[in-house]
Amino acid sequence: MGDYGDQCRELRNAKRTARDLYGVDCPVCVEKLPKANPSILLPQQVCKIHKYRDPRPYDEAKTMWGVAGYEKEPTDESRPQP
Repeated sequence: MGDYGDQCRELRNAKRTARDLYGVDCPVCVEKLPKANPSILLPQQVCKIHKYRDPRPYDEAKTMWGVAGYEKEPTDESRPQP
């Protein structure tokens, strides 16, 4: 497959790994919908159904981008001016 296809597969696998390692079930989903599968939340992620935000602090390493090994590019403000 081409480069783009490989990158998409890599990110999809990284997202799955991040959810397995760091994801927790939404407590509101578990409480209100006991028979349904609860939303799996990463730190600071919002449940789309109940608008519950996971209170754990955000950590770039616990996202699919961090698991895949990508580093955040510096913004224009943080780049040194010539």
